Amino acid sequence: GGFDAIRLAPIDRSALFAAKATALLVYLLALELVVVPVFAIFFLGSAAALGPLAAVLLLADLGLAATGTLISSMAVHSRARDLLGPLVLLPLVVPLMIAATGASEPLLAVGGPGYHRFGTWLAVLCLYDLVFLLVGYAVFDFLLED
Repeated sequence: GGFDAIRLAPIDRSALFAAKATALLVYLLALELVVVPVFAIFFLGSAAALGPLAAVLLLADLGLAATGTLISSMAVHSRARDLLGPLVLLPLVVPLMIAATGASEPLLAVGGPGYHRFGTWLAVLCLYDLVFLLVGYAVFDFLLED
């Protein structure tokens, strides 16, 4: 009944979408604060790639948070919400993961970081984030209605 109590709060539903997505983004960033330094010690060839890699991770986290919040709000009213969430979310985040992998691949190259097509993949990540943030902001009101 916790979600029903949140829905009864006298706030704009768009603010609720922003709060849920921000909470998920903060959680993902806190997780990466622990994991990325360990990853950098073992796998990163040079520290020069750490800045661009942080940008890629931030954009991927933002897209994952926006998409996850949107899909979870769609699945909350379903009886099969534990099954519906991953089944709908997985195909939607495949382009995000492809773009994040394409952007991070030249950064993790053996001979040092390269920036071949890095800007193109970063633009794809930004476009994905923008689309799902705007769609989530626009339809979150309608998704929460019974």
